[in-house]
Amino acid sequence: FISLIMSYSQIRDVTYDLEKQLQELDGFIITDLPEGKFESVTKLGKKTVFVDHYISGYCNVGFNDIYANQLIMKHLIDCGYRRIAYIGGPSGPCDFLSNSRLMIYREILRQNDIPYDPELIYDCGWDSKLCAMQVRELLTRRPDTQVIFAGSDTLAITVLAQLKEFGLKCPEDIGVVGINDIMLAKNFTPPLTTVHLPSVEMGELAAEMLIRQIKTNTTLNRQILLPVELKVRESTRKIC
Repeated sequence: FISLIMSYSQIRDVTYDLEKQLQELDGFIITDLPEGKFESVTKLGKKTVFVDHYISGYCNVGFNDIYANQLIMKHLIDCGYRRIAYIGGPSGPCDFLSNSRLMIYREILRQNDIPYDPELIYDCGWDSKLCAMQVRELLTRRPDTQVIFAGSDTLAITVLAQLKEFGLKCPEDIGVVGINDIMLAKNFTPPLTTVHLPSVEMGELAAEMLIRQIKTNTTLNRQILLPVELKVRESTRKIC
């Protein structure tokens, strides 16, 4: 059973009492670690499964991030979009402009002879308030933007709200696409085109992998990637 849930900030600034509780656990399921905390956590010698965060030498459960972003970008190109903005944040330890999502973004543009325009790229650090400010800046500076690729469905909600403030219709004036397929995504106005990520399945499988390691006193070194699926809804125009 789950006996302790710790946030990113708690791990970053772990107290003596929390560290003592960590030492008493049989294993960890970890989604992300602050910089410099990997050794302090793994030196505890507990059975560990990483979720959506590949770490060599450990059991990892995730999804094919590259394929997920290819699905989105190829769909946008097929819909006829050429001026594609991106608003999101860094993924993993690399810097924003070097993360896999923007690598795929640039590569799909290159394959379709579309120039890369850095003015269409915004790093909001996953902060919704900053995202809102950046959407307003984007719409003011680049009214020719045809679609906004939001780095998560949560950010897509912010984007849609800002379009409404500007009196713009989605997808008639500008399209929006997200990623994750949260439960509310199909109930947005308009329903959101997104990629369904197997979040629940990843959590269930991670728990199974951790329990197996604890019961058998073994260490698994496996990378398990679960499938993703593009959900085409009404926030993007019809395919040309």
